[in-house]
Formats: sequence, C-alpha cells, structure tokens
Amino acid sequence: MFLSSIHRKRYAIFYFICFAIYFAWYFFHGLLLSQLAPVFFHNKLDLTTNIIQLSDLFNIVIRMPWLQIVFDVSFFLLPLFLCVCTVAGYRAQYVLTILTAIFNLVYAVMLSGMSPLSIEGYVGWMMLPIVLAFR
Repeated sequence: MFLSSIHRKRYAIFYFICFAIYFAWYFFHGLLLSQLAPVFFHNKLDLTTNIIQLSDLFNIVIRMPWLQIVFDVSFFLLPLFLCVCTVAGYRAQYVLTILTAIFNLVYAVMLSGMSPLSIEGYVGWMMLPIVLAFR
C-alpha cells in the first residue's frame, strides 16, 4: 500500500501521541533511566546487549547521572522532532527516523539491562518509526 503524505503525517502524529502517553506513564511510575538511579546491570543472552556492553556504555551511564537525564530527554525529544519534521515536510525526517529507531534500541537495551523491565515492550518504539523512513 502506498502511503500518501497525509497518511504519513497522521501516522507521525498518532505515533507521537502514543509515545507521549507511554513516556508519561513511565515518568509517573519512576521507570525512566534517571529515576531508577541504576547501580548495576544484568546481562542477558542477547547479541545487541553484548555489543552495547562491549562499548562500556552501561558503566559510563551508571557513573554519570547527568547522562541518564540526557538519555531520558533524548528518548522523548527524538520522536517529537520526528513528528514535527514529518508534519512540516522537512527532508531531515528520513535521517531522523533512522536515528530515532537506533537511539530507541540503545535506550531500550540499557533500560532493560538496568531494571526488571523487558526489552520486548520496546519493540514497537524501535520498529514503528522505520515506516516513516521510506516513501
């Protein structure tokens, strides 16, 4: 099925509204990375988690609370910027879509590695922006 620009704009708005509700729920229940104040992480049998752990990103985020806040704010702002760029028709939406999907993957891996939350709940936030990446 071919997506017209109206469909893409409506999809972007719907995606952001759902994401904002999801983010607000996590915020009010203290489940964001900065609210958890992680002190350790657990390893799962997952290739993506192991690749991110090899970069030592887990230890860096644990040691720097300001970076946890940056990750939380970026987790919210990237879908917002994606929605704004899609509705406004900017060409940056295609690059921003891939950037949002990759960042959501990293954030989900880190949050699921530092909390009892499962990464399966984040699959939609990682994969749904990719619909906007192509015409």
